[in-house]
Amino acid sequence: MNDELKALIGKADCGDSEAQKELMERGDAAGSAGDHEQAAYLYKMAAMAYRISAGRQGTLSAEADGRCTWMEVVLQLYREWIATYTKPVAPRINRLKRIRGNFDRPILTLRRDGGKFSFMLRYLEKQLMEHDIEICAPGGTINRHFYYMVNQHEAFTGFMNDIDVRVVLDPIADEVLRQITLEGSSSVISKAPKGKKP
Repeated sequence: MNDELKALIGKADCGDSEAQKELMERGDAAGSAGDHEQAAYLYKMAAMAYRISAGRQGTLSAEADGRCTWMEVVLQLYREWIATYTKPVAPRINRLKRIRGNFDRPILTLRRDGGKFSFMLRYLEKQLMEHDIEICAPGGTINRHFYYMVNQHEAFTGFMNDIDVRVVLDPIADEVLRQITLEGSSSVISKAPKGKKP
């Protein structure tokens, strides 16, 4: 760590809001440049600075607590994605092209379960909206957009290659494929016409 960055972190830890904001901006810039480990480190330093500032005030407001929690969960997503997916591979959602079906059951199950994948889908919805893709019912639900991402890949290429999207889309696609594989020939996958191989 260079002296300038060390000084910036020190200012952020002392409650300098501009320094805290700059750490977040540097994290965004590092992520955009492909330096995901540096981005994760800067996000972590920013989250710690927010917590120190709030603790110094004697109370942690609901807004500050929510923001810190959100950043820490997103940071963990980046760590897991870096560890699993940093090899130069195509988006994992491409593996679902050979699967016939609308993916409603696995996506809605993940959305309702309240666990890690539920958070990932909420994060994916946020990224869709930031790319001016509307989230609404009945035609713009997350499960419908997921189906489009699989079957109308060309229309989503730029979106799906975005690091901020792949950090959640890759593990979601793997989990959907895992669930479909476990269910085998259940109703999640459309049955092939008689006399033809699926």
